[in-house]
Amino acid sequence: MKNYTQHFNSVPQNEPLPMKDMVKNAAGGYVYKINPWKRLNRFLILGTENSTFYEGSKKLTLENAQIVKDLVKTNGKAVVDNIINVSDKGLAIKNDASIFALAIASIHGSDQVRKYAFDNLNKVCRTGTHLFQFAEAREALNGGWGRGMRDAVANWYLEMPLQNMLYQVLKYRQREGWSHRDLLRLSHPYGNDTQNSVFQAICKKDWENLCSINPLIAGFVAVQKATEEKEVARLIETYFLPREFIPTQFLTSPFVWNALLATTPLTGLIRNLGNISKAGLIKPLSDSARYVIQRLTDESAIKKARIHPFSVLIASKTYAKGSSFRGSGSWAVNNKIVEALDETFEKSFVNATPTNKRHILGVDVSGSMSWGGSEIITPAESAAAMALITARLEKESYIMGFSHVFKDLGITAKDSLNDVLSKTSNQNFGGTDTSVAINWAIQNHIETDVFVIYTDNETWAGKGHTSVHMEAYRRRFGTKTKLAVVAFTATNRSIADQEDALSMDFVGLSSDLPKALSAFVDE
Repeated sequence: MKNYTQHFNSVPQNEPLPMKDMVKNAAGGYVYKINPWKRLNRFLILGTENSTFYEGSKKLTLENAQIVKDLVKTNGKAVVDNIINVSDKGLAIKNDASIFALAIASIHGSDQVRKYAFDNLNKVCRTGTHLFQFAEAREALNGGWGRGMRDAVANWYLEMPLQNMLYQVLKYRQREGWSHRDLLRLSHPYGNDTQNSVFQAICKKDWENLCSINPLIAGFVAVQKATEEKEVARLIETYFLPREFIPTQFLTSPFVWNALLATTPLTGLIRNLGNISKAGLIKPLSDSARYVIQRLTDESAIKKARIHPFSVLIASKTYAKGSSFRGSGSWAVNNKIVEALDETFEKSFVNATPTNKRHILGVDVSGSMSWGGSEIITPAESAAAMALITARLEKESYIMGFSHVFKDLGITAKDSLNDVLSKTSNQNFGGTDTSVAINWAIQNHIETDVFVIYTDNETWAGKGHTSVHMEAYRRRFGTKTKLAVVAFTATNRSIADQEDALSMDFVGLSSDLPKALSAFVDE
């Protein structure tokens, strides 16, 4: 019998396993094809704005757009529900992919699906910028301005409480080549007298006569006329004005930024820590530093603002560097702010309960994981940071790095976020063999309850497939050890055998990843 079974166990990763539904990945290895619904979630959460090591952004976007279109035609309501779930819970890095997918549903769905997509526009497009992106996506997809689109956009303005609507139209006045004036002239909303007066002011770009309607308008008009920074600061405090209301020439003033600390939403505060520091604020032991730290570590505010872990990763690496990765300017780094961002990162995940099970966390640091992600954070760094959260949650865990060989990155649960980024950066090496973690455990007689592999699934360098080694591990130790595969690219493939009940795919950078992993491991 051994003569027969050895042929299965010795199949290299650059050849398909017999009797398995496998596809060739971009690196030339063979892996399993995931179903379209899994790929939809990868697309919604990870997006395709950036190219991977092997595939361009355009190719990935077109492939995923076709997947969305095909699913919309088979079960469009379920597609829209998935979009709403990802967007409303803040699971994704950005809302862009959800908006794009909603636009596809609003064009290619049945009459009922298109109506359902339009009826839920405000759940996905919550800001003025989101609405502009939806209009741009529809135009790019030749969606047109039929009755459904006109009514949906009109209702976006009409159904929003006046204060919220004014905030959106004054804060996000123009984006994506669109303005509110453009959308109002295309959608023709007709509301009550106050709403109609606001629409007229937007179209005529004349707010002067509406100052008595709402203090926000009065503050906006006044700050546009201001000539002194202290006057601007006073207006910010009086009318609680956001940063986007302020003329650009005042955004280097310490007086202005000191006033803006209270009015800037948490997302904006995180993005502007460098600018705030350049203005001379958040110095060590200062009142403003204490205030910023309190806001950065307020868990309820983090959840309410839908702060995504990836945005915190970028902010932390940028701020700790003391200078912008793009543009100019530098600042003195307050290490207490760096520590606070570490706490922000951990609190930005959906709460998870520890399983108290043994975890081996394998972080792919092969060459392909150094490509894509963002201009600042590589997929390998993101993967290591995500692994850190699980390591902090699960006391019995061990983090390792791998390419075609094992590498101890020296990461422990006690490391800070920036320690992990530092230890992972410039560590990318070699080809990809996602079975390395499992083989290492077999060779060293290490028992675990779950392997969590963070990867782009572009494995090719192994002498045997990961799923085969996983079965060998279970036989060796007589266990039902699980395999969790966390993907960092929106492709259609996975190293996990889709027929294996003890293996499951997850989406990297999802804010509910630790909770989802815990549920899988504990079931």
